Amino acid sequence: MYKCPADNYLSTSQAARGWTARVRSYAMNCALGEGNFQTGPVNPRVLQVVRSTNFNRLSPRQAFVFLDEHPDSLNDGLFWVPNSSRKLLDVPGALHEGAAWFSFADGHLELHPWQSPQLARPVIYNYINNTSVPEGNPDLNWLLDHTPQK
Repeated sequence: MYKCPADNYLSTSQAARGWTARVRSYAMNCALGEGNFQTGPVNPRVLQVVRSTNFNRLSPRQAFVFLDEHPDSLNDGLFWVPNSSRKLLDVPGALHEGAAWFSFADGHLELHPWQSPQLARPVIYNYINNTSVPEGNPDLNWLLDHTPQK
């Protein structure tokens, strides 16, 4: 499953091209798998996990693999985890009453509600990335707490 049933948003340019629906609305945590982790803007604390034996301080039960990405942020198949304590490169979704679905490396799912307006934001049909948040933002901290760390 690549598309959330709640994602019924199309941008003006998508509709002009004749699209009737988005193909996907989920993205994969850039720290998991081989992907292009080495070339991306990744927080230096983040650990790339290629196999289950690479997990360090974070168990598979704690590490998210896929998440709903915000329709205004969705651009590629990867969700770039925060690269600092104040900046989100990609924005998680909030289509479920201000919450996003996450799948974890052990196979379970979790609906996580956002606390800050930077993440619990409506769709405005305007591309967003590099979102700044206040120092100590609980949502950014939650994302980092559920991403493998060195």
